[in-house]
Parts: sequence; C-alpha cells; structure tokens
Amino acid sequence: MTAKQGIDIVESIKLQMNDSERAKFEKLMSANTKNLNIKIERCLAKLSLKKNYNK
Repeated sequence: MTAKQGIDIVESIKLQMNDSERAKFEKLMSANTKNLNIKIERCLAKLSLKKNYNK
C-alpha cells in the first residue's frame, strides 16, 4: 500500500463519521503526530551527536 492509498482510505472513513467522532479522531491523530515528530527529532539529535562524536 502506498502512502497515498492509506490517506485515501483514512479520508473515506472520516467521511462516514459523524462530527463528534471526526473531532475525536482528529484530536487523536494530532496527538499522535506530535508524539511522532518528537520521536523523530530525538532520533535526528542522537544521529547528529553520534556523527559529531565520530569525527
């Protein structure tokens, strides 16, 4: 499955939700995205430290 296909599936599911369900879903996805971004930033920082240490 491509990222585009995954996005299309999620969008079609969201269209079937009522407003309350959609709001809960969006809030959950926003929190997950923030957590993922933090994890990515930490990994990049560790890689940067490792790279600088190995010079």
